[in-house]
Formats: sequence, C-alpha cells, structure tokens
Amino acid sequence: FTRFPARLGVNGEIQNRDETKVAVLPPENAGSRRDPRFGVAAHLNWWDRETVLQSLDLMRRAGIAAVRTGFIWNEIQPDLGDFSFERTDLIVDEAAKRGITVLPVVSGIPAAAIAGKARNPAMPLAREADRAAFLRALFGRYCAAVPVWEFDNEPNLNKYAPEEYGAT
Repeated sequence: FTRFPARLGVNGEIQNRDETKVAVLPPENAGSRRDPRFGVAAHLNWWDRETVLQSLDLMRRAGIAAVRTGFIWNEIQPDLGDFSFERTDLIVDEAAKRGITVLPVVSGIPAAAIAGKARNPAMPLAREADRAAFLRALFGRYCAAVPVWEFDNEPNLNKYAPEEYGAT
C-alpha cells in the first residue's frame, strides 16, 4: 500500500487534510493465489450493486480470501414482515463467484422488535421468537455458503441504537 496525503488550501491557507491509501495490484491475467489468512472488513451492505461488484473484483485481484460485512436484521426485515434478501444474496453469490468467503456480522434490530425502552442489541426483545425466526430464515438460506458467523458487533456500545445515541 502507498499513502497519498492531500491538503486542500484556499488562498494559501490549509482548510482540510486527508489521506488515501492505494494498493498496486497484479495484472488481471496474472492470477492470484489466495491466502486464507487474509481478509478485509467492508461494508458491502451499504453500497449499490455496481460498487459491490467492483469491490469484490478488486478483492479477488488482491488475493483476498474472505470479506466481513454486515447482515443487518432491520435492513433484511424492517417491519417483522417479509424478508428482503436481495442485498445479502448479491453479496454471498458474487463473492462465491470470485472465490471469496463471506463472514457476516449479524446485528441490528427492527424497531418493532424492541422491548420497551431497550435500545441496545444486547437488551431483551419484545419477543425472542422474532429473532429466532429471523435467524432460522438467515441460516436456512446461507448455511451452505457461509461457514462462520459473527453476532452483534460490539453489543456493549449503544451507538447502534439511534434513538438512544441521538439523545446523548
């Protein structure tokens, strides 16, 4: 990786500083050997389809073996109704085509599932059966493709509860 510092100046006065990192990749036809010890954490679930595909292509070219990304309950099932697996299907299917294993971070809770004033994912739900139904659907859909799962990223932090976080 190479670092490129950048400074934004107005009339000779520095207004902002930033830095970007760039990796030099082998030519596309060079092939790459994947080392299972190397993976990346990426928020593929935040991006549009084209950005997901481009990112996965770059990961493949760089020899990345695994990608850690969010599988967010309140995005997959926002109102405890039907499930919307389009985004997670895209991530799992396209990663598999490139030989990349997905490590989902299962977190988030729909507002309808929150018990009383609880906001933290580690707090009780109104009905544990809602989480169980979600996990059954998620595992049933991806168990063959996803060997490892992570649950509730940093559940001790309240930053994943927007109402509580915004009130501080």
